[in-house]
Amino acid sequence: MNSNANMSGKSNIIILLILLYTYLSQAQHITTRLLDSQGVEIIRATVFLQDQNNKTLAYTSSNNEGLVEFKNIANHPTASQLTIQKIGIEKTTIALDATKNNYGIDTPLYLLSSAEVLNEITIKATSPITVKKDTVVYNVKQFSKGDERVIEDLLKNLPGLEISTDGKISVNNQEVEKVMVDGTDLFDRGYRVLTKNMPVNPVEEVELLQNYSENKHLTNLNPAKKIALNLKLSEEAKRVWFGNVEVGAGIRDKEVHSARSNIMNFGKKTKFYSILQSNNISYDATGDLNSFLNSNKGEIATPTALSNPINIDNISLSLRNHRYKDNNNQFASINTAVTLSPKVEVKVSGLFNKETLLGKRSMNQTLYTPDHSYHNIEMMSNRNRSNFSFLKGDMVYDINKTSTLKYDLKGNISNTKINSDVRYNDIPNNQALDNENKRVEQNLEYTTKLSDREALVLSYKNIYEQNTQDYINTPNIYIQDATMPFSQLVQNKMNYHTVQASYKGMMKGNHLLHITLGNTNTNTHLYSLNNLADDDTYTNKNNSTLKVNELYAKALTKMTWGTWSMGTSISASLFDNKLKSITTDNSLQKLVISPHFSIEKRINDKNKIDIYYKYGYTNINAAKTYDGYIQTSYRSFLRGTTNLDPFTNNAVGLTYTLGNYHDRSFSTVTISYNKYNDFYTQNNYIYPNHTKSNISTIKNNESYFILASTEYYFQKLKHNLKLNLNANQADFYNTLNDSETRRVRSTSLTYGIELKSNLRSRFNYAVSTNWFTTYMNIISTERFIDTETKLTAKYKLKDTLFLNLISELYSFDKVAPSRKYYTFLDFNIAYIPNKSKWNARLELTNLFNTKTYANYALTDYSSTSTTYKLLGRQLLLSVNYSF
Repeated sequence: MNSNANMSGKSNIIILLILLYTYLSQAQHITTRLLDSQGVEIIRATVFLQDQNNKTLAYTSSNNEGLVEFKNIANHPTASQLTIQKIGIEKTTIALDATKNNYGIDTPLYLLSSAEVLNEITIKATSPITVKKDTVVYNVKQFSKGDERVIEDLLKNLPGLEISTDGKISVNNQEVEKVMVDGTDLFDRGYRVLTKNMPVNPVEEVELLQNYSENKHLTNLNPAKKIALNLKLSEEAKRVWFGNVEVGAGIRDKEVHSARSNIMNFGKKTKFYSILQSNNISYDATGDLNSFLNSNKGEIATPTALSNPINIDNISLSLRNHRYKDNNNQFASINTAVTLSPKVEVKVSGLFNKETLLGKRSMNQTLYTPDHSYHNIEMMSNRNRSNFSFLKGDMVYDINKTSTLKYDLKGNISNTKINSDVRYNDIPNNQALDNENKRVEQNLEYTTKLSDREALVLSYKNIYEQNTQDYINTPNIYIQDATMPFSQLVQNKMNYHTVQASYKGMMKGNHLLHITLGNTNTNTHLYSLNNLADDDTYTNKNNSTLKVNELYAKALTKMTWGTWSMGTSISASLFDNKLKSITTDNSLQKLVISPHFSIEKRINDKNKIDIYYKYGYTNINAAKTYDGYIQTSYRSFLRGTTNLDPFTNNAVGLTYTLGNYHDRSFSTVTISYNKYNDFYTQNNYIYPNHTKSNISTIKNNESYFILASTEYYFQKLKHNLKLNLNANQADFYNTLNDSETRRVRSTSLTYGIELKSNLRSRFNYAVSTNWFTTYMNIISTERFIDTETKLTAKYKLKDTLFLNLISELYSFDKVAPSRKYYTFLDFNIAYIPNKSKWNARLELTNLFNTKTYANYALTDYSSTSTTYKLLGRQLLLSVNYSF
């Protein structure tokens, strides 16, 4: 109890010191109001804070009331004068006197009109944010703190952008499609390779493209508002070779290292970017590698990749990677784009990633049945070795000004070997898994403009994928007195083809009309075999082929009248589903019609309401359509279903938006309701050493969802406040050991607050707290609340010396008899000399040397407390050279 109080006390002292420093740092400032000789406010005048040599130390502009304010003058000890400039007003310079109130500056301050002609006055002031139609332009210098290492660090400073812990970039909960460099896209949805590795120095502006279209012929013809980012390079970085090399060495409980190099050239006809990286400090240099596979390029959406039935390496926490991921990673990527002629561009990208991950956890679990309960203790130590190779080639051929042919081919090979030592209820055993995946995808797309307001798109997509998993567990803990190890082999193959034709037109009045015809054919084969004992030997084997054909037609319109717009669509799909397995030979043909209706009202430039209704459908899931048991985790087995009926649902929702991303105030609220006419459920059977679940389908289920957030920037205080709320409730039904069907209601509520400073001083900080509440109701209601508090503080000791501090406090219900607290503190100092090619950093992570971390999970039939081994205190010194 005392330790918890001490931890809480530490956090309170840190926050109080930050608030005290913030107050003191703003005590010395200048405030005045600019008026002309007639007493009229002078707005948008540029005011410079300068030293005696006329060197600008800071600048601002007068607001709509003529007010000017400079804070933290003490941070500029050489400041000696104010210089005021505006077209039509005489240039005025006023000396500062630190001994007088307001530094001797009168308020209001009257300025004289100027008779000079306009072209004799040149004033160049850069706005932090510029809005050009559907593009928001961020000036990098205005948002840089000076110590950013890679693009991801810079993007975290830009208002309106959200960067998740794994590097995903979102704007108003919508993920960006890609991140380009000077208009060239090299990574598709794998943009995290770029943002996690590319240095900041060469980037001058960041463009947020709010209505992005990958196909230049379809600009303004697509109703879907996609988002992309474009990094604009400075003139000095264009058409020259540049990059950086960074190396680091340190110590944890072993020697650690980090090395990375970037080499780039973005010329007019040739673009080149290569990355080499190696580290064992838990740095994630790639993000989710699956993002390279599911890029959704072109008009045809990419289907989900084949799933891996069994997963025994399940250590994934909400903590930062360097808290728990004990890795050894090597990564290389080479990417080039070449303009062969004014009509032909070719892009080639290659990537190789090799990684070893180590992890340890212990678990206390209680399983509940109507008649019994089982308590299990499990300790597991994992070693995961993986290789991932990816190669992609793109070709764009502009046949003429109105027609373009695109073709891309990409493939990957991955292999994962997992070895795990387990002690289960004091029984030692070892499990090993070998997983191999191969995938090839090709896309062909032809676009032609029929007129200025019409286009025709012909598309084809083909994917071939195969996956093999070989698993063994010694001894066989699932069978009493077993003489042979447990083993399982799973082989999965998929062949996917889609051909599609789309007409896209804009009618009179700027009303959109889309008509799409297409056919999708998917052939999936599953073979699996294990030696789990059962009376029916067929239940441990699968040899099934699932063939799905969908012939579809879709029509969409979007009509706009002033501030109103209405969208309607209807789709008709004729399904032909066939399943042939050891025990089943079924087929089904079914026509499903799906209408969709939406309406949007723009009350004004800052107020918008969207309402929608949709009767949707989802065809059967191949990962759930089979008739024998497959092991899915260490002690879990799952049996699929042979149901071939497509699933339907009704959905209605409302979104209200107040403001824009770049405004001082921005709020959004989304409310949705879903009624599932058909859905998957599970019938669970609990045994002492394992669980078996059977998938089945059931009708009528509901879910609710609320997502709300609001941001407000306090201009005078230079602080941004953000509030968020996420609530959802869902019912699902199942049985337990042949019980009656039970309704299980799961409710989660997440709410949080964040305060972030943007002071024009040497000090800035951000502090946030989130509360996570979970309710699980079966007969009675169980509730637990977890919290997460984070503090980031930055202090600029000198113009070349930067100090950063990161503190995190987590607390959990149910893990121990009383609430459990975990505190982390990281510290780093960066030396970045002005106009130097060299810089250095010293980083100390996990200063408190927190070695374990536990959380609690609750399902309808189990409660689990899991403790994970964390990485200890680490010291790293790194040096960076830019060229």
